[in-house]
Amino acid sequence: MQIKPNIQTVFVGTVSWFDAEKGVGFIQRRSAPDIYARIREVVGAGFTTLAIGQKVEFTISRTAYGLEARNIVPC
Repeated sequence: MQIKPNIQTVFVGTVSWFDAEKGVGFIQRRSAPDIYARIREVVGAGFTTLAIGQKVEFTISRTAYGLEARNIVPC
């Protein structure tokens, strides 16, 4: 039995909306639905918000609530 590695696709998008008080927002991808984002998924210390128009790289996970951005890295 061959074990396949868990490979996740990295996407690039732009923050379309972010509420710093709630720590949530959306990332826009080209020709695809926006992805829900949480500040706790940003990789790196000290991030408390994401700026509208900011470019980010991220992976996507399917949750009970829909698709969510994970491992968010500001570009």
